[in-house]
Amino acid sequence: MRSEARPERAGLPADITILVGEDDPEVRHYLEIALKCQGYSVSLAEDGEEVLERLRANDPPVSAVLLDIFMPRRDGFETLREIRRMHSDVPVIMISGTSEPSKVVEAVKKGAQAFLGKPVNPTDLRNALKAALESEAPAARTPPCQEAAPADGAQIFFGATPQMRKLQDLLGQIAWSEAPVLIHGETGVGKEVIARELHARSPRAKRAFLKLNCAALPSELVESELFGYDRGAFTGAFQKKPGMFELADGGTILLDEIGDMDFKLQAKLLQVLQDHEFQRLGGKEIVKVDVRVIAATHRDLRRAIVEQLFREDLYYRLDVISIEVPPLRERKADILPLTEFLLRKHSAPGAASIRLPTTLNY
Repeated sequence: MRSEARPERAGLPADITILVGEDDPEVRHYLEIALKCQGYSVSLAEDGEEVLERLRANDPPVSAVLLDIFMPRRDGFETLREIRRMHSDVPVIMISGTSEPSKVVEAVKKGAQAFLGKPVNPTDLRNALKAALESEAPAARTPPCQEAAPADGAQIFFGATPQMRKLQDLLGQIAWSEAPVLIHGETGVGKEVIARELHARSPRAKRAFLKLNCAALPSELVESELFGYDRGAFTGAFQKKPGMFELADGGTILLDEIGDMDFKLQAKLLQVLQDHEFQRLGGKEIVKVDVRVIAATHRDLRRAIVEQLFREDLYYRLDVISIEVPPLRERKADILPLTEFLLRKHSAPGAASIRLPTTLNY
């Protein structure tokens, strides 16, 4: 049964209908009210089969789908797979009472725009839908075998080895998600390059991409750089200064060497990831932000948790999607192609070409 028409809301199109697939009547009713309060029309379905029936009927036309994972007759993952086959341009946001990282990753890999845990926070719902409705259709995104240009316009090198092709495919699947990403890899393997590529392929590509190296500054400066400060917060704070989270609102922040972040500061970062809000140093105003966080580290964070150097709850907030970047010594077949790529990228116009050997003896 189609829900009643929503009241008109200023600044919102009149034809945006969100299809909710949820078997729990109380949750379904809550989502209906939350969506109508945000100005959307709502169509309700009790299971995966009914979701597919509504999409096939296309009455009313659906702009996005909220889909529970655990439902009778056809679960959320099976329904998502069929939606992608039927309507690859319809954004899908998965919802579930489980927050297991494996389920989140599976949802994103199968084509979900985002993953929201129950109980669904209205602010998270608003942000996820805004990103979903403003993003490009999944089918129009960069194909797995195509090298896309990152934010600075330079192409990223993937190479031809299975490890890097697998990484390239993964980036194509997760770049348009809103889920946090943790990039693992040794120093120098290109973790920042991967982070910039994720941002460049995401719906946030036209907004800011900011980077902070947590190991390069004392913890006090890291805190002020991330969260800013109000006038008089400390000696020398003569005026208010916005932090990176404010400046990157709507965009992406890369927290490089997250394993070196001060333990006490990790608690404040966790709050931002959970509530999307914080207070500047010395301030009382609550600052709300919408920022995707990508973290990178060369450290073994699980070992750091055991040694009580890294918060376990923060780790699971950051490690929703995990990327491992292999070092070049494990993919030696990429050495010559990478050399050619860098020569083309950095050679002056008109410079003489350099002849490289066709093979290398390792």
